[in-house]
Amino acid sequence: MVLLILSTGNLCSGQTWLWAKKSGGFPNEESRCVVNDPSGNVIITGSFRTPILSVGATNLINRSTTGTSDALVIKYNQNGAILWATSLGGTANDAGRSVATDAAGNIYVTGYYRSSALKFANDSIPNTSNTFADMFVAKLSPAGAFLWVRHLNGTVNEFGNGIATNAAGISYVTGYYSSDTLIVNNDTLLNHAPGALDILLVKIDSQGNFIWGRTYGGPGSDQGQSVVNLTGERFGLTAYYNSDTLMMGNNTLLNLAPGFDDFITAVYDSSGTLQWTKTFGSVSDDRAYGIGADNFGNLLLAGRYGSPTLQFDTITLQNFNPNFTADFFAVKMNANNGHCAWARSLGDSLDEIGEGICADLNGKIYAIGRFSSNRLSIGNRSFNNYVNLGTSDIFLTAFDSTGTSLWSVTAGKSANDYGMSVATMNNRIYITGYFRDTSITFGNFNLINGGAGNQDIFTAALGPPSPLPVELIQFNGYKKDTHSILLNWSTASELNNDHFILEKSSNGTAFEIISIIPGKNNSNFFSEYNFIDENAIEQTLFYRLSQVDLDGSIKTYDPIFIENNNKRFGPFLLSSTTQEGKLMIHYQTPIQEFASINVMDHSGRNCLSMQENFNSTSNQISIDLNHLDNGIYLLSFSTPYTYRIFKIIKV
Repeated sequence: MVLLILSTGNLCSGQTWLWAKKSGGFPNEESRCVVNDPSGNVIITGSFRTPILSVGATNLINRSTTGTSDALVIKYNQNGAILWATSLGGTANDAGRSVATDAAGNIYVTGYYRSSALKFANDSIPNTSNTFADMFVAKLSPAGAFLWVRHLNGTVNEFGNGIATNAAGISYVTGYYSSDTLIVNNDTLLNHAPGALDILLVKIDSQGNFIWGRTYGGPGSDQGQSVVNLTGERFGLTAYYNSDTLMMGNNTLLNLAPGFDDFITAVYDSSGTLQWTKTFGSVSDDRAYGIGADNFGNLLLAGRYGSPTLQFDTITLQNFNPNFTADFFAVKMNANNGHCAWARSLGDSLDEIGEGICADLNGKIYAIGRFSSNRLSIGNRSFNNYVNLGTSDIFLTAFDSTGTSLWSVTAGKSANDYGMSVATMNNRIYITGYFRDTSITFGNFNLINGGAGNQDIFTAALGPPSPLPVELIQFNGYKKDTHSILLNWSTASELNNDHFILEKSSNGTAFEIISIIPGKNNSNFFSEYNFIDENAIEQTLFYRLSQVDLDGSIKTYDPIFIENNNKRFGPFLLSSTTQEGKLMIHYQTPIQEFASINVMDHSGRNCLSMQENFNSTSNQISIDLNHLDNGIYLLSFSTPYTYRIFKIIKV
């Protein structure tokens, strides 16, 4: 029997994390939506409370001194380099909730503002309802210049939740409002129960002129959530309502459990005429949050349901725990008539919630959300919540066009982390959300929170592995004398390599930059680098190397550890043993680290799971694979400081 061990990087059914970026300070930031423009650039919108938010070379200044939020828009290129960032805000809470683009790359954002005036660049628009919220819609150029900002101002609240923009720059915006009346061009919208929340739907042209408005509601809380463009100058809407009945055109929709939420899906033509609508729900809160569309005439929904069952035509989803905890659902339906092609659910003992959904050109579907259960089974794989304490971790899952599970990934640690939106273009998947952990890891990319208990934004890209811009051969450190350590690394080749960042830490968590070393830009030859740390006085030191491309993309490698006895700890070694069918893992670390080890077959089925503690004296374990058939397997090894996946070939 022979075991061949091949390093694969961070693979997941042909997918790997390509980059991850964070934005945050103190106290809280949120990202709600991500979208691609026609060039593949990545745009997010959300909000920030920190007084000064540094985004690349741009400092966004919060316009309030009392800790309230401003809306933000950030644009990255497809490789994660920050192109620009801008903000809108005032003295109260203001936030971006959804973003879209047109064929020219112009950007459209909707959200709300409670400030007495919403300021942007050198301009502003007023809020005539004082402390209540007004909905705003803004158009920005591809370079981030504000072209116009418009608002709807009633006497109470108006919120923008979702926006869809077609190639010509025509936008459809949904949200909700509680004003008695609302004027939208020639349409006077009457609230069905003044003071309650009604669904709001408006059309706005590329110059910022409101064309028409529609409203639906009852005596309860009814909210528009998301919209999506469809072929044939149509668009789709999803919303939820807890009113007893909801009038939509000539349709009277009945809530099966008044006081709890049901949700609707509807399709309209460009004039705002309702083509069809359907309602879904049962005896608890059931909501769709995200809506998408594929290129084959289908609508996609993602959300959550707390009812024991949820019916889509002849398909019944069964709640894993019908004690009013929430399960995730994803649905594909015909955009012409609402007929359901398939529906899938994920759940366990606590809450699983879907937030966003989209499809690529081939009809593959990607959904994002969060799960709080101790364990989540997706397809033939299971994922553990990091701490099993009811906090939420992020999940991203993929389906083929028939609803078959393809692959899934998760991220998160001990606090609540939220996956909010997903977009896809050119075989890449982009996600955004926010995290409360002190750090969060996407493959080799570790994002550090701006402060304990804070909430920071993340944006990350997943896709097929690409050739490494820098082929790192080795990274080592050796003690020279009492107070100095020689650090040495070498590369076999370099592509677009601007520089290296060398960092040091005494505890393996808080790293500080000690040097920036220029790279060779482009080289096909062996290159060697050296640096002497002449202030190495601690008993144990951690050194970490990062490589920065010319476009700003960053690759961070696993840290190395060095002790005063000149012992250098390598981050990881995996080897076969002389005893047939066994692997030996050597993981040397001067601190105690908890490791999760999983072995999966080629289909993603989990064949073996282990959890081990490693420290300076206990640094190796043996894994018996004799019970496995011959074939190809993936071994994943994860600790707070490293994440590795290896391909194992058993023959």
